[in-house]
Amino acid sequence: MMYLIGLIILIIIVVATNRVPVKFYWIGVLIISAILVYSTTLLGSSVVGSDIQGELRAARNAIAGVPVFGEVENQNATSLVTVLLAPALARVIDVVWVFKVILPIFLIFVPVVLYFAYKGQFGEQNAFYAAVFFAIMPVYSLEIATIVKSMVAEFFFAIMILAVVGKMKWKLPVIILCLLGMVASHYTIALAAVAYLTGILGIRMVLYKWWKNAETPLTTLGIPLVIGVMVFAFYYSLYLGGDINRVVVSIFSQAWFSQASSVITTHKVDSLVNNYPAIVKVALGMDFFDATLWGKIFRIVQIITQASIVIGAALIVFKSTFSAEFKAGIICSLILVGLCVVAPGFSYILNMTRFYHIALFFLAPCLVMVWRPK
Repeated sequence: MMYLIGLIILIIIVVATNRVPVKFYWIGVLIISAILVYSTTLLGSSVVGSDIQGELRAARNAIAGVPVFGEVENQNATSLVTVLLAPALARVIDVVWVFKVILPIFLIFVPVVLYFAYKGQFGEQNAFYAAVFFAIMPVYSLEIATIVKSMVAEFFFAIMILAVVGKMKWKLPVIILCLLGMVASHYTIALAAVAYLTGILGIRMVLYKWWKNAETPLTTLGIPLVIGVMVFAFYYSLYLGGDINRVVVSIFSQAWFSQASSVITTHKVDSLVNNYPAIVKVALGMDFFDATLWGKIFRIVQIITQASIVIGAALIVFKSTFSAEFKAGIICSLILVGLCVVAPGFSYILNMTRFYHIALFFLAPCLVMVWRPK
């Protein structure tokens, strides 16, 4: 493992010292991503993680011909990744190794796609640093790498961002196809994509007089949004006998949501603080004086990182050189993370680390812009 860490450091040094042509930067991102993802997925002889165990059972049931319709409560059975893609690949290689080797390729390419999305906004070297920062955050390799639905869905999410913020032909069909891919892969990421598209569209409409540097027409954002919502409702209704009205209820009325809503509606400051999840307290430094020496050092670095992201976000949002869509995406990400802070129960809906990871799709370059503004 130390050799792999050394290789990651070597790649970063080579890029930082301009020892490799910029056209190869994406390969550096690819290698780093592969090291991080496979260091988790290749552990042991079986799959690694908790969610992935249920996904593997769903795939094996599909291979055995067990019906999945009517099982929306079994979230693993609603993903075509587990009930269609993995069984199809299992015709060639054992399904366990499909989960450990083949499907992680989608996740490995997420930072690579983001590199190309960032490159058009911030330049090659800054884009490299931002993509690497996104990848080295532990949730990428330790959490998402144990959920195959998310591996595939996040690949589509990254491509959608590339289409929205950059210069690309056929933007409309690409965004639509990406939304459909997310709906079929993982409803959580599909909902996040719908939320981001809604936010970007709304912010663009409100600030159209001031933000002139737009890359994507409003209709190219709105049409996929409408199609995505309709397909989402229809797709998940298939698992409920065609009852679209039950889709929202089945997905959003789980116990953790009612728990979250009870905390979200709390107005007492002491109650809010007491109800913060442990990970949020760590993120805010609330346990600083209780931490060990190394824990304190970690929290200091963490606070500097978070402050840098906020400052970088402000620098980007108030500059006219960046695309309106990217700036709107940054605002959406800040709102997402902010909700986890001002409404502690909000993070129970998914969890704080996952929300932070999703927010980094747009916020990762903000850190780089503070330390390398050019």
